[in-house]
Amino acid sequence: LEGAIPLASAQADTILAQRPTHLLGLMLSEDVARARHDSRAAAAAHAKFLSVAATEKQVALPEYSSHASEIAATLKPSAPPVAAPSP
Repeated sequence: LEGAIPLASAQADTILAQRPTHLLGLMLSEDVARARHDSRAAAAAHAKFLSVAATEKQVALPEYSSHASEIAATLKPSAPPVAAPSP
């Protein structure tokens, strides 16, 4: 996975340079930030995704249809972390 991070980052940057509100670009940007353990960047990408999702989904890009389940999953609130069992 480590070798894929620079390629994924470049792909996210390319998508977002063409359309800064592109849902898949924002999702990929968030994934890259998480892979880099950059929680601040991941949170920023996720917040932007949430702020533009309703409007952006109305654009009805073909890739939004083919990735509808991933987009829907990203829109769901995160489950609270599961506590580790006590030793």
